[in-house]
Formats: sequence, C-alpha cells, structure tokens
Amino acid sequence: MARLETVGLTAEAAKGAIQTVVDEATIILPIADIIDLDKERARLRKEIERLNSELAKIRTKMSDQKFVANAPAEIIEEQRSRQAAFEASLNKFSAALSQLEAA
Repeated sequence: MARLETVGLTAEAAKGAIQTVVDEATIILPIADIIDLDKERARLRKEIERLNSELAKIRTKMSDQKFVANAPAEIIEEQRSRQAAFEASLNKFSAALSQLEAA
C-alpha cells in the first residue's frame, strides 16, 4: 500500500494534512512532515502564474479577428486545444493550491 506506515480512523484532520473524498470515505494524508509546504505553495503559485500568462497570450490571439480570419483552420484548432489543456492544468494546480492552503 504505497509504503504506508499506518492506517487509522480519526474524527478530524491534523494540521498540515490534505483531504480527498472517495465514495463514502475521506482520505487524510499528513503531508507536512513529508514536503516543505511553503516551497510547494510557491511552486504551485509560480505554475499558476505561468499558465495564466499562456492563457492570456492565447486569448489575445483568439480575440484578434484578423488572426482568426487569416489563420489556417489547423492553427485555430491548435490554439483552442492548447487553451483547453492550459485551462485544465490551471484548474488542477488551483485545486492543489487550495488544498495546501487549507492544510
């Protein structure tokens, strides 16, 4: 089981733990002793900033009517695909940061 030291039941999560719900169970992982939470928060914020920057570039391109009118369909589709991928990543990183902020 992924090198678990202990498995137990508890009524509440300890400080520095993240939680996730699977079916009717809540899994609590005490991560504060495993990773540097401040460094991980900083890493996530930096990645969120990068993703927002990339999304802003794509949105600028896609809002330019001249670009959209003249670009080949493959390029437009590529930009839409990239935008969707960046938005999905942004959602994942934002959710991870929210969990760490609550930890």
